[in-house]
Amino acid sequence: MRRPRICYNEGVTGNAAAGPDPSLTRERSFWSEMLERVERPVEVTVAADSAVSHRLERLASLQPLIRVVRSAAPAAGATVAVAPAGEEPVLWHLGEPRAGEWVTLVACVIECGRHAHPLAPELALALEEVVEPMAMDLVTSPASLRCHEAALLLCRASLHRPQVSVRIVPLEQCRDLYGPDRATQVPHLIINGRLDWEGRLTASRLADLVRISR
Repeated sequence: MRRPRICYNEGVTGNAAAGPDPSLTRERSFWSEMLERVERPVEVTVAADSAVSHRLERLASLQPLIRVVRSAAPAAGATVAVAPAGEEPVLWHLGEPRAGEWVTLVACVIECGRHAHPLAPELALALEEVVEPMAMDLVTSPASLRCHEAALLLCRASLHRPQVSVRIVPLEQCRDLYGPDRATQVPHLIINGRLDWEGRLTASRLADLVRISR
């Protein structure tokens, strides 16, 4: 996915009487283009008191197939949950998405809204053999392209196999969940609370980790 050069601003800056902020106009144009890839309804559940709720609602105003639902507390201790409409969530995000984490969250929303989710044959085969629930926590930081790539790969894996659930866990939340020394670099993948992997996450590597964790 092409990454934006501007941030999704919370509001218009400068003198409102001077007309629309050009940077906000450019950004709306960018997201409008990206959201054209959504082909089916997506439901995004967000904590009612989350600062990101307004940003998600603004995003949904650009794509009628995206529905934002405010909730007292989405499941799995998350701030945001993303699901194809009428289905169980495939991805949860803990904490408030920042910078690159926001771009990753939107990319996963778009992925949930597509009909096809191509996976490497080796990974698809490994996922087909998963019969018990498999929980994957991806520890991330806002500025890591590898975290973005890993999150999209895991989102596709969860869409392919409902037994797989994915949580995006910012590094500070990981320390609260697992202690200060569990993750030393990102991306860091934790499967079923036991198996750890740090470094670039490829489809081949994920296939190996899935087989080990079954």
